[in-house]
Amino acid sequence: MLRVIEFSLLKRSRALLFLFLIVCASLLLAAETSLVGMASSFDTAAQGRWLLALEPEDPQLQHRLWQVYRDTDPAQSLKHLRLATELSPYSRLYWDHLASACEALGEAPCADRAIERLLKLSPMVPYYHELAAETNLRSNRLDDSLSEFRRLLELDPNYAPSVWNSLRVAAEPDVIFQKMLADPIRERAGSRIEAKVQVSYVKFLSSQADNDAAFRIWKLVSTEHMVGGSEIRPADGDVESVGRRAALLETPLQPLTDDPQRPGATAYRPSSIPAPFPFASAEPYLDRVIGLGRIQEAVTVWGDLERMGIVTRPPQTEKFVPARQPDNLIFNGDFEQFPLN
Repeated sequence: MLRVIEFSLLKRSRALLFLFLIVCASLLLAAETSLVGMASSFDTAAQGRWLLALEPEDPQLQHRLWQVYRDTDPAQSLKHLRLATELSPYSRLYWDHLASACEALGEAPCADRAIERLLKLSPMVPYYHELAAETNLRSNRLDDSLSEFRRLLELDPNYAPSVWNSLRVAAEPDVIFQKMLADPIRERAGSRIEAKVQVSYVKFLSSQADNDAAFRIWKLVSTEHMVGGSEIRPADGDVESVGRRAALLETPLQPLTDDPQRPGATAYRPSSIPAPFPFASAEPYLDRVIGLGRIQEAVTVWGDLERMGIVTRPPQTEKFVPARQPDNLIFNGDFEQFPLN
């Protein structure tokens, strides 16, 4: 009987010890969770210093101290933010905040290092390339800025409007195009700007009333994407197409200064090469040029669109090309249907 009682007591003591260990572990976990919560939510520097004594190597705590000191002691806040990046070198959030904080305090080398680290951590994130481009632009490093802007547009063409606004007064449009949008070295390496992005720059320049620059850039774009690389002057049919579009826009046509030479039927055959960009990309620019009465430029743009295979003339019109004379009412009266055979 005595042995049975001793065994029972021993069993009970082991169970109590096990329960005690579970309670201690739960308390420690609760305390740790509480510290983590406090590390990200305390409001005063005194609370932060008290927590720092308990967890001196907690990057989240250092980051929160940066937020607390940011408005009252910028230098001290930056110190804590640097410590956060050292304790957690793979945190994009900390490096992002460090780049912004350093630039706000005028510490360009610090900002550059932080941005460089971000680009190494996430080279395919467009926002970091935009951050690098804007920082370089503010530091008057134009070539570096254009390089980052180009990479940004390669990754995400939707950034184009913000890029054009940033570069509005940074350099001449021709320089921007040659260095950022048409760099042959980068293109040979397989990294190419989409044609619709190039056209969006033309539209931006036109919307800013820089019409001469817009037309110059358009010619660079169209030459780069010309089917077969041939230069053919616009035909009478181009003038008629632009004329119909101008009539729809209720814009009076201005007389042309010369009579373009007819290129012949071959120029109007649809190309098997895919169009570099859809007509919708160039349509706003074409309409704006017509609306401004710059009809000779509009004729050129329309001809370029034909030669790039973006717009095509129906094949059945080729046999009527020689018959397009000023006294031919069918082709001179804006009729949309073709004559019967």
